[in-house]
Amino acid sequence: MIDVGGLRMTIPRVDDLLVYKLVASRPQDLRDAEELLLRYVDTVDLPRSRRLVGEFAAVLERPEMLTTFDRLVALARGRGQS
Repeated sequence: MIDVGGLRMTIPRVDDLLVYKLVASRPQDLRDAEELLLRYVDTVDLPRSRRLVGEFAAVLERPEMLTTFDRLVALARGRGQS
């Protein structure tokens, strides 16, 4: 929950937004997921996010979602090292 001008709003955690973006998997969503990981890779609950992406991938019969997740995490970790 956050307060916006006196209005209490529920917003998704970065972890959840990452999962949403990977499920949608449109080009802009994948760019957004990459940016989220580049900014927050050290604070995202990666095991939880990967598990949720895996569950969606299984239900939607889209195993490439896990490959994409792993690639984006590796990319974000690699850029954080430079």
